[in-house]
Formats: sequence, structure tokens, C-alpha cells
Amino acid sequence: MLIKTLNIDKDKAKPVVIEFNSLLDNLRERDLSEATINTINGKIERLNSLPPDSNLQHKKIRAAKNDILKHLEKEYRLVSQHYYTSLGLPLGMTAIGIPIGVVIYLLTGNIAFIAIGLPVGMAIGSFFGASLDKRAEKEGRVLNFIEK
Repeated sequence: MLIKTLNIDKDKAKPVVIEFNSLLDNLRERDLSEATINTINGKIERLNSLPPDSNLQHKKIRAAKNDILKHLEKEYRLVSQHYYTSLGLPLGMTAIGIPIGVVIYLLTGNIAFIAIGLPVGMAIGSFFGASLDKRAEKEGRVLNFIEK
């Protein structure tokens, strides 16, 4: 079974439509189950049935894209490019950087040193995320699609 085409005027929601079509093009090259293709086609049919002048087109397309990406990540472990880096950066800042800053504050007694931990955590999180991205690419789990 083939993945259907999104038939929405590109002038109305151009960047979102181009991004969504890029995702669909990439998925057509993948070996997906019948159930997944049916799920994606159902979302495309709902998007195609929206009125052309609907203000909801932009939001609905973005929501459908996010639902598809979540499903692919859950079922096939497929991720967009730089997925883990974008998760690792804020996680490193909050889970690693702030505790490092608090420890430095407790050792020095100067509260200004709490902020020192943030860039350290950011660097650690980025490095960890980038290494996971490289591993996912080696395993062929990265979609040739950059999420904006």
C-alpha cells in the first residue's frame, strides 16, 4: 500500500506543507507496516478534507506531522535529524548543569557560581545527544528530514 499525497494549496501554509511533504517523501522510501501506512493515510485524508480557507490548516498539519513522528519513534525508533541533540541540550542544562552549579555555590558560598554549571551541562548534553544521533544514523534510524 502506498502513502497518499497531501493535496493542500502550498501558498496558504507553504513552509509547513513543504516540511510535511518532505516527511512523506522520506517515508515512501521506508518499509513500513500496513497498519502504520493506514494510520498515516488516515491523517492525510483528514488534512485533505479541511476547507481550503481554513485557519486551522497550519495547526492541523503541524499536529499531524508531530503525531506521525511520535508514532514512528515509538514503533520503529525512527527519529528526525538532530533529534537527540535537541533533547540532550536542555536535559544537560537542567539535570547536569544546575546541580554542578549548586555544588560550586555550596563550596564557594557565592551564589553567582550557580550559573557556571549551565554551560557545562549544556556542553555535556549536546555531546551526549550528538553521540546518540551518530549511533542512530549508523543504525539507519534517521529520517532524512529536519524538523523545524
